[in-house]
Amino acid sequence: MSTNRSTFLTPAVGSAIKAFTLFEVTLAVAILALLTGVMLTMVEKTLETSALLEAEQQRLEQRQGIIDLLRITFRTLPNRTKMISRRVTDSSGNPEQQIVFANATDVLAWGSIDEVLHSSAILGAPSQVGGAVLLSIKRILPPDLDNTGTNTNSATIDYLSYIPDEGASGDTAQWLPLLDKLKLVQWRFFDPRTMTWLDDWTDSASRPTLAELTIQYVEETDPERYVFWLPPVTPNALPKFSASTTSSSSGSRTTNGGGNGNGGNGGGSGGNGSNSSGGTTPQR
Repeated sequence: MSTNRSTFLTPAVGSAIKAFTLFEVTLAVAILALLTGVMLTMVEKTLETSALLEAEQQRLEQRQGIIDLLRITFRTLPNRTKMISRRVTDSSGNPEQQIVFANATDVLAWGSIDEVLHSSAILGAPSQVGGAVLLSIKRILPPDLDNTGTNTNSATIDYLSYIPDEGASGDTAQWLPLLDKLKLVQWRFFDPRTMTWLDDWTDSASRPTLAELTIQYVEETDPERYVFWLPPVTPNALPKFSASTTSSSSGSRTTNGGGNGNGGNGGGSGGNGSNSSGGTTPQR
């Protein structure tokens, strides 16, 4: 029996092949685009939030690091360093409160020992463009008192008198920023003699017991307050290594003097040897 192949290849009359219409395809593409846009928006918002949280964390770490640095600086302030506060006008014409550390070799120091030896430091808050202020530090080179390019280490020098006024011709030091985007930087000092807080400290012969720093960021509504302890000034205090060195040197000179006296010249010669050694003792 013969069979016509066309009956297997040709669809039956009245049947139709089902397919997506143009409207359905367009609708599917529109839904896919909408879901993709929503997903991209969510990813973008997540990345922005993550970046903001990371920036905030870095700012908090920077803030805490600067506060810890100031706390260590005040707590370990050398006895020879004199500290006062002063009110100046910065380069933008705005009032500024500064803390001056005179003869402050180890205070907020950077650079080589020749650059910081007997130099002074100023902690200030110069204004920025837009009205914000910048908690900053700058170093004042020590005075060249003998015009030889070197500075002297005499304890009788008043290094405060060699610090130039803000904006003067001798004020060439550059500010090193510590904290930015501030709208308030204010200092107060606790006087243990009167048990009161002072807005300024002008007595370079003594120190306050406490120093209070109040700062407020531009984007924040509440100020932050930090209190630092300062060691008192001890009159005629000498470093421990100086006292031990002097005692060691004195003991060595006495032994040498006695040895000369026992060398055959008699006790009188020994006394002369001791006196001679004492006469050549360098004045410290």
